[in-house]
Amino acid sequence: MPVVFLFAFLFFPSTAKAVNYTVISYDYYSGFSTQTLIKAKSPYLIPHDCSQNKLYAGKTLTIEAGVVVKFGTPRTCSWWYPPTPVSVGISGNLIVNGTPEEPVVFTSYYDDANGGDTNGDGNVTQPNPGNWDRIQLNTKLGNLTIKNAIFRYGSNMMSITNGTVAPILENLEFDHASAFGITTGIPITIHNSSFHDNRGGAISRDQWNNPQIDATNNWWGSDTGPTVSSNPNGTGQRIYGNVLYDPWIGKVTNHAPVLSFSSDNGFDDGIEPNTTFISAPPTFKVIYTDNDNDAPSYLNLVIDDTIYPLTKVNGEDGNYTNGELYSFTTTTLTSGTHSYHFETSDSKLAI
Repeated sequence: MPVVFLFAFLFFPSTAKAVNYTVISYDYYSGFSTQTLIKAKSPYLIPHDCSQNKLYAGKTLTIEAGVVVKFGTPRTCSWWYPPTPVSVGISGNLIVNGTPEEPVVFTSYYDDANGGDTNGDGNVTQPNPGNWDRIQLNTKLGNLTIKNAIFRYGSNMMSITNGTVAPILENLEFDHASAFGITTGIPITIHNSSFHDNRGGAISRDQWNNPQIDATNNWWGSDTGPTVSSNPNGTGQRIYGNVLYDPWIGKVTNHAPVLSFSSDNGFDDGIEPNTTFISAPPTFKVIYTDNDNDAPSYLNLVIDDTIYPLTKVNGEDGNYTNGELYSFTTTTLTSGTHSYHFETSDSKLAI
């Protein structure tokens, strides 16, 4: 009689353990208290209490390097409105003291990559653009300094309104917003920062004002620069309004020169005559063009590994952006088959 073995398998679903976090001290009526957020108590959580989470004038919120600040989940605050994401209103003093090695991060409650698994569900929930709304900065009543910080998964993540004193913004990163990294109604300056993967774009004026925004020396998500009508080759983040963006990080500051053949009769291959040298010595012509208007440091004809410098044709205007014609006539070639090519450099790039 065969022996039958029966096995019972019990499967217990694994559960992730939520990381500890600190709820930022807040009162519904008096708003955030004056306090300093420290790395040892990070990550911090700003819950949704339907009051826009305000830092009133006269109070100071300081955030140390390496701190992660997460925004709570959307909440229904009135039965006739859908759930709204968390926003923060700053009328007091906001001092963000990140460093390049340890930036301050403002992010989604679901962002496990920064500050750990806050809701303890493993990878079941993922962060998405629009998980939180914005930090609204009122520069009329407070001093605002934000250095070395990352903003991600919000909506209009930094909204700047009111006042004449611009915030100090340095070395910031804005990514994965459902709208813009920054919207502003006052003139601001921001350098050495990056904008990428924001659905609406990088920077926009607000709906009432069109201030000048100095956003030079930033990265726009592409080395071609931002997408804007004044930069037709730009494929990076969109910008709207009176935004100064050039130069930008990653911009190609030098273009290689281009050599092309002359349209003169018979010189469509750079040489005339090109079938026989009996009637006349051969002349070689080539057009040198450089979009940066750099003169050639050398422009050579190479025949059978022998180098011959070309000279500029008389009458050229000296504008290398529209092409300058160079030529060389040789009387030293012997009968037979010869190979030739042209080579040049603008002293930065050689072709």
